[in-house]
Amino acid sequence: MVWPSLNNDGDMSNDGMKDPIRDEAYKWIGGMVVPLLLTVHGLRCVFTQHAWLPGRHRSLSLHGGDAIAFGIAVLAVALYAHSHYFLSEYDRLFNVAIVGKIVAALTFIAAFGYVIVQVGL
Repeated sequence: MVWPSLNNDGDMSNDGMKDPIRDEAYKWIGGMVVPLLLTVHGLRCVFTQHAWLPGRHRSLSLHGGDAIAFGIAVLAVALYAHSHYFLSEYDRLFNVAIVGKIVAALTFIAAFGYVIVQVGL
């Protein structure tokens, strides 16, 4: 059995060739479509000040500041996905992608932490 090895590009494959169609699909779906859907949902939570989270045994309805904070956390996830899947694919935007990921992570921690403290999870 031949074990895949890590080549110079960080790709786990036997031949070292990347699949350009798959890479483009990941870039556009993970970097544009998913963040766009998350952005729409996050902005809806912010502007309507209402968010609903389904749960296994019960659902959680957030209103006011809690919903705004949750919407900001969703926007942070959208920024992280866009930075990771789209911006980091371009050499000239790689540093922007790193800053975007850091800002998104810190924003998510602050906003979702606020929701957890306020709701008392």
